[in-house]
Amino acid sequence: MVRRLAFGFRIRLKRPFFVVNYDLHRVIGIVSLPMVFIVSLTGAMLIFYDVGSRFVHALFFTTPALAAPAAIPNATIWAADSKGPLTLDQAAALAVRLAPGAIASSMYLPDSPDEPVKVWLRTPGDIRPNVGSWHVWVDRKVARIVSAMVPTNTSMAAHVDETWVIALHFGTYGGAFVRLVYAVSGVVPLLLLVTGTTHWLLRRRIAGGRRGAIDA
Repeated sequence: MVRRLAFGFRIRLKRPFFVVNYDLHRVIGIVSLPMVFIVSLTGAMLIFYDVGSRFVHALFFTTPALAAPAAIPNATIWAADSKGPLTLDQAAALAVRLAPGAIASSMYLPDSPDEPVKVWLRTPGDIRPNVGSWHVWVDRKVARIVSAMVPTNTSMAAHVDETWVIALHFGTYGGAFVRLVYAVSGVVPLLLLVTGTTHWLLRRRIAGGRRGAIDA
């Protein structure tokens, strides 16, 4: 059993090109399988978000509704120096109060001024690309935080659902080494196409040569 498994990772460089190409195709496929599985699974979960979210929460024996971020205490949701309306800078400053050390990375502005603005926050070491892992809804009109998803009120299930699925898909965790692995993995489909096509063409040539020898 062990020998068979080891053979799957063996490239017989001293054998004819047909064998070497076949070994390369097999080894590349086996080695890349975990990465291809992770990227494919998380990609499907992002496309079919509702199904993917329920799947992630089920791993933690909960549901999206039960694991929703807890309410923010009243003492922290009001702007002390203003009763509204807030400027965008003031809304960002109010949101950052919920996550000390975070920075406001982006904002989603509503179509109506009566609707709250969504402030995205990045914390040191954040693994979610671009906007960050956390967000706060601020009602600028009355200078008040409506709701938030920050480290102090978010369950592990919700954090994995909102952050780790995206990070696993894009490879934004683990630093430069992980990014390099993802970059190399991006070339895998091309390598499999080249080695697979080469194998198919060589088999056709060998089969054609055998038929010619029989006919002769």
